[in-house]
Amino acid sequence: MDYNPYLRGAESKGSLQQSKEGDEIKRIMLDYIKAQAGDDIDYFNGLKSYVERGGHYMRPRILLDTARMFGVKIDRDIMKFAAAIELFGNAILMFDDIEDRSLLRRGKPTIVNLYGNERGTNFATVLYDISRQLLEEYMFSLKDEETRLRLWRTFNIIAKETGYGQDLELKFINSTKNFSAVDKSYYFEIVKRKTAAYSIYGPMQLAAVIAGRDDNTAEVLKSIGEPAGIAFQINDDIMDFMTAGRTGKEQYGDLYEGKYTLIMAYAYSKASATEKAFIDSVYAKDRKDKTKDEIDRLASIVYNTGALEDALAERDNQMKEAISLSTKNINYFGPTKEAIDFASMIMNEVRRNVIDINDVRKQKILNR
Repeated sequence: MDYNPYLRGAESKGSLQQSKEGDEIKRIMLDYIKAQAGDDIDYFNGLKSYVERGGHYMRPRILLDTARMFGVKIDRDIMKFAAAIELFGNAILMFDDIEDRSLLRRGKPTIVNLYGNERGTNFATVLYDISRQLLEEYMFSLKDEETRLRLWRTFNIIAKETGYGQDLELKFINSTKNFSAVDKSYYFEIVKRKTAAYSIYGPMQLAAVIAGRDDNTAEVLKSIGEPAGIAFQINDDIMDFMTAGRTGKEQYGDLYEGKYTLIMAYAYSKASATEKAFIDSVYAKDRKDKTKDEIDRLASIVYNTGALEDALAERDNQMKEAISLSTKNINYFGPTKEAIDFASMIMNEVRRNVIDINDVRKQKILNR
């Protein structure tokens, strides 16, 4: 699925550097968490639970690679800011798992299953506060007041967009619960405001602000980041149908949680009247009231309607759009090695853990 031969072979560039940077980001996060926890080991363990599980460090990597493209020196200060972005992401994941009542995160029990709703919420809140502390420390290291203010405003806009996207998702889960009441445009609105904002174009825009780039640059980055974020989220939704051993998450977790996904939007549009009524009846239930047989039947409707294949096609269209825009704008950003690496990084992020048609076919066979 190599959409741009010009970038072929670029994937491995900087991998050692990114590994060292990942280690440094983790050290910074743990140092600040330890300072918050003091000598309370149980508190420390709860706060660092998701940090210790690793992850791809996608958000700080996007921040740092975009900063490099714009000629920003990668020093200790900006590494602290990268740690702030990663901690912010971990806090969002904790809140997400609590609100969705998810069972697994990165192959281990979620924070809510380890510590309960109240303590889990507190851990997520504290991580968010630490991320803001790191952000403020980085801001005060900047000499230009206008840059500080723009960085603060941009971070707050990203947080606002993320919160609204999460509310749209939760509103469907907890209130709407009916596929006839919305269409797939609702899905794209959720993903643009949530996944794309805090995971993809948000870190890009923050790097652009640090580099002193103008608002037009921020809009160009958003135009790249939105389809990249959509492709990333669709692939994540497809992975929900794969086995837990492959994904580190509960299989069919989105069905249990009642999420509005593009997959289910396609399945509902192609389902019979009887199947539509069944889908709405299951989605009307709380997670605890859904049975395995009901979830298996929902999954069968998805497989039989070809909804996974439709979602794959849309994901690939979004991937192509993101990759095309990132390579098209290489000259706008500056025809440098760093700009080429940036375009390669976008390609790698949207292709990470990518599911293909053979994966879907294998899963269909397993589901029979």
